[in-house]
Amino acid sequence: MADIQFTSVTKTYGTDVVALEAFSLRIPSPTLVVLVGPSGCGKTTLLRLIAGLERPTTGTITLGGDRLDTVDPRRRDVAMVFQNYALYPHMTVRENLSFGLKIRKVPRDVVVKKVEEVAVSLEINSLLDRRPAELSGGQRQRVALGRAIIREPRVFLFDEPLSNLDARLRDEMRYLIKKLYRKLETTTIYVTHDQVEAMTIGEMLVVLKDGKIHQVGSPSECYEKPNDVFVASFLGSPPMNLLKGRFSGADGVVVIDNGAHLTLSAVARNSLEQNGIGEVIVGIRPESLHPGGHLGRSDAPVLTGRVVLRETLGHEVLTHVDLGGKEIVARGNARFEVDRDGMTFLEAPSDSLHFFGGRGGERLGVQNAENEAWSS
Repeated sequence: MADIQFTSVTKTYGTDVVALEAFSLRIPSPTLVVLVGPSGCGKTTLLRLIAGLERPTTGTITLGGDRLDTVDPRRRDVAMVFQNYALYPHMTVRENLSFGLKIRKVPRDVVVKKVEEVAVSLEINSLLDRRPAELSGGQRQRVALGRAIIREPRVFLFDEPLSNLDARLRDEMRYLIKKLYRKLETTTIYVTHDQVEAMTIGEMLVVLKDGKIHQVGSPSECYEKPNDVFVASFLGSPPMNLLKGRFSGADGVVVIDNGAHLTLSAVARNSLEQNGIGEVIVGIRPESLHPGGHLGRSDAPVLTGRVVLRETLGHEVLTHVDLGGKEIVARGNARFEVDRDGMTFLEAPSDSLHFFGGRGGERLGVQNAENEAWSS
């Protein structure tokens, strides 16, 4: 099994640039794990450490129990797919696919058979005699994938391979990569800054910021129960709405900065009191906001705001609402009607609310299902 284990890995450049800090993680085999985070968070550095293009400053990396830092890069049995394709321009597609096998002295009949099999699986068998300059971006990326697949490595490394493609091709390639992973069942580490790409491809997400792990889990776990406000705001398009407020233990409410009140159940109130929380951040996903009265309660408490923009996406509408200086976004098919003053009314199911510490931003141990309601 090709499990990958990072143990207290730190990577620094010079004396003041820390790309990774005390990074520890085990990636079981086979898993399709996505490293996701903003530019500069250490994603590509991790891939380069595995491939042998960089060496850790401190800490160890093992593959299948063997330390990688003692193994020559060409003997690590990993294949990397780059953002810029990295094809040999003077070689045909056939020659690009077969080159890695030829330098390993694989018999010619085996090379021919493998090239044909990989080309068919990637639907590039009609392009074998073309050179990279004669291919589209999507076709070049398929060739780059094929060159990695044909080696049958223990680990695949993908460094933002779809960044140069248009939206339609990205959708096609995401499907193809997921399909190939299920067929090959090889440990795959995929790097992207695109959270939509991360959510659709990954079985396991590792959310990074400033060289540190903020959360590890399935896409649904990271989306539905983010560890902190960074994960909450990074995953989701549009991101989670975050409203700052202050918890008042005396009357059991959170007073939002714009004056709205969030009334808490006894369980939620006790949890916040135990954490000694004063300042608090309330999170609501855009798809959890509905027009006032949508939930069917005549006494449903609501948030009041002014509609400032509607973005029609065809299958849904993004409605931007100003809550008196703080803008939030609602997502869905529902239309938020406005009164004669341009005001609209929103509400969210009580089990859709998230609570974070107002200073550190960590998720608080409040059972969302027991939160009672918004009140204005």
